[in-house]
Amino acid sequence: MKRFLAILAVVTTAAAAPAQPAEPKAALPADLAAVPNDAFAFAHIKLADLWKNDALKDVRDILRKAGPKALEAFDQRFTPAPSTVERITAYMPPPNFEAGGPEFDFVFILSVGKPFDRDKFVKQLGKTTERKGRNATFVVDADESVAVRFLDDRTIAFGTVQAIQFMVDHAAPQKPGPLTPAIQLAAGSRPIVAAVNTSALPPEVVEQFVTRQIPEPLQPLFKSQAVTLSMDLDGDGHVQATVSYRDAEAADAAEKSVAIATEMARKLIADTRTQLSEKVFGDGKGARIDDLPEAAASLLGLGVLQHAEDLLDQKPVKRSGDALTASVALPPHFKSALGTAAVAGSMIAPAVGKLKGRATRVRSANNLKQIGLALHNYADTFNTFPSAAIVDKKGKPLLSWRVAILPFIEQDNLYKQFHLDEPWDSEHNKTLIAQMPKTFALPNNLSKPGETHYRVLVGGDSMWDWVQGVTFAQITDGTSNTWMVVEADEGVPWTKPDELEFDPKKPLPKFGTKFNGGFHVLYADGSVRFYKNVPASAAAMITKGGGEVIVDE
Repeated sequence: MKRFLAILAVVTTAAAAPAQPAEPKAALPADLAAVPNDAFAFAHIKLADLWKNDALKDVRDILRKAGPKALEAFDQRFTPAPSTVERITAYMPPPNFEAGGPEFDFVFILSVGKPFDRDKFVKQLGKTTERKGRNATFVVDADESVAVRFLDDRTIAFGTVQAIQFMVDHAAPQKPGPLTPAIQLAAGSRPIVAAVNTSALPPEVVEQFVTRQIPEPLQPLFKSQAVTLSMDLDGDGHVQATVSYRDAEAADAAEKSVAIATEMARKLIADTRTQLSEKVFGDGKGARIDDLPEAAASLLGLGVLQHAEDLLDQKPVKRSGDALTASVALPPHFKSALGTAAVAGSMIAPAVGKLKGRATRVRSANNLKQIGLALHNYADTFNTFPSAAIVDKKGKPLLSWRVAILPFIEQDNLYKQFHLDEPWDSEHNKTLIAQMPKTFALPNNLSKPGETHYRVLVGGDSMWDWVQGVTFAQITDGTSNTWMVVEADEGVPWTKPDELEFDPKKPLPKFGTKFNGGFHVLYADGSVRFYKNVPASAAAMITKGGGEVIVDE
């Protein structure tokens, strides 16, 4: 499997990895100038160029059948008018890989052909507020899901509040970076350019993957600095790619790996061709109707293998400085499919919709990080984490741990209003439920007023007890292996000492499903991870001193 994975990656690099001729350097347009060259990923689509190309003639003809009145009405409904959109640019800032499961962020930049009315555009976002950054102002919608910055009267940037805030506070780097060649390429004639800054990946993660999954002779290929893909519209179109390395020595090693990988690929093709041929030609004893599906698939497979071998015969991978490059012609009519996909992928509304969903997740993760910081500051102050409840002299729970950490989330005034010797639903204390800090609420009104889904697991050697707080020394499994706070499926009044009871011998309580069926977990080290499903090792990660072997999922 490792051998096949490595060869497949190399052949894919050869088939999509590019000879990209240098294009004249010129001042970057506003959209590209705003892209940091040290970002994690970047993509640029010249939508207007694709739309005019013959590849989209059929799409244009079908759209015209909607009628001129419908087309005009559609164009006039939105600001800026969809027909004026020329380019879509997107980039992903480097995620914080050290903070548990990283949250990937995006910024989209829209370029149009003529000036638009900013007020009309902002009105489409609903209720907004204006904020000031170090170098510019920007607007934020009421849900704090999307922020918008106007780069000029024809260029709009939108993304999460954190991403746009960082954008206005920090100018794009002036010195060349890993994505500089890709950004400059996008400023030329290529209608589609995408790149990944592989140097932003944690070195230990890359090393672990390469060591475990890639045969040793091919490992230099995967130690790149950046990978750039692009497409042109000449003839049937070509896909180009460049894989750059940190220096000539690394590029030399990668070039040698290509030669080794090519021979390995040829051997794999020959072996596979023999196996498929047996299915196509049969054993000479006559065919059964049951053999037809497998024989048909094998026949197609033989064609694919021949295409791959023809590709290897062309020796598409070339050396260019500290990079390996290649250019491969697309099959006839494939350009049309790519162009249509680019148009579909460039529509603003779906991008904003996905952005809002991701922004909601990011904000919930940030809430948990703030809670984690508060819990750590509490532990630094009192030499122990809080107990799961503020209790009376007999140990009866009165108020939630969330009340105990109020002074550590800048809510000291609210904390002082509580009667700490009364239960959460006393005549006085229940009047404070409506003052729940935003830190305890799921974003976008996913929580009911006054209710929180950020809860802890109590009992069963978890790190929470109703009466006694735990110390760092008692978390012998390690803080990076121990769950501290989770998003629960059921919300509760935030002041109520109502938590999730944990017994390792019983089924786990229900965790949250607000984010496409998944939930966030705050670990005892302050990091936050997102789980689409409950991991098999959840019970082991809930206990603080079980000594279990944790399998990373």
